[in-house]
Amino acid sequence: MFALLDCPVFPRPSLRERAARVFSGGPPFQITKENLSGADFLKLTLPLESGMRGPRADSLFKKAASELKKRKISEIVLPREFGRAAVFEGLGISQEGPQEIYKKTAADMLFFLLRARGVDPRAESAAIIAPRVTREVVAAAVKLCKAFRGITLYCPRGGEVLADRLYKSLGVSIILNPARETMSPARYCVYFGSLPTCPRLGGQGAAAVNAGEDAPDFDGLVIDGASFRIPERLFAGWPRACCREALISQLVKRGALSADELRIDALLTSGEPTRL
Repeated sequence: MFALLDCPVFPRPSLRERAARVFSGGPPFQITKENLSGADFLKLTLPLESGMRGPRADSLFKKAASELKKRKISEIVLPREFGRAAVFEGLGISQEGPQEIYKKTAADMLFFLLRARGVDPRAESAAIIAPRVTREVVAAAVKLCKAFRGITLYCPRGGEVLADRLYKSLGVSIILNPARETMSPARYCVYFGSLPTCPRLGGQGAAAVNAGEDAPDFDGLVIDGASFRIPERLFAGWPRACCREALISQLVKRGALSADELRIDALLTSGEPTRL
């Protein structure tokens, strides 16, 4: 189970109202169990006075984080542009980034780019670079093999088995782990991780989707993220102030939302919309 932090801001109370709240004996926050699209989570509601900052605010967040730790919570969805993530991280409670979503939708991001450019993948070759075979690598490879004219797979761990399975199931011959000097100069690539032994790919008009942690050595446009449209069925209960990508990641992780249900709105480079 994960937690979701909601911080509504209310007007600064009078001294009498503040004293009454202190002597009431209750915590300055509330934790409730809720459900969104089939995924259970703990909603941490921590009201903040307008203008509250510094030690007073830090103290409130530390108390709330300690209570979540007691309940064995290790993952949280924070508000957008939240400046006190370190308070939760110090107790082992962190927000998962959108990288897992990007891995699951890497091929879709590349197809979105091709449609925007009016490029037919049947006339192009693509390369997949991955340190090892994962479920996300397999899913992307199947989609790309069905669409592109040719595929080069550079995957030192498990690549041979994957290439053999793709040939048997789809009848596609894949260029596997070519020597550095003979690596196919594919104009379109999907990276699931950078490999020092892989040559620099790209060229004029080339583009790549980076679903890994490190920036790839690529000559061309590098897409490193996307914004998504959310299915209508989620709108009613959607916590508007939270980090969208972190919440989507939690819902996908728990099976409450399928990656296939996500619709790409825009591609991102360094967090900003990309000019395609």
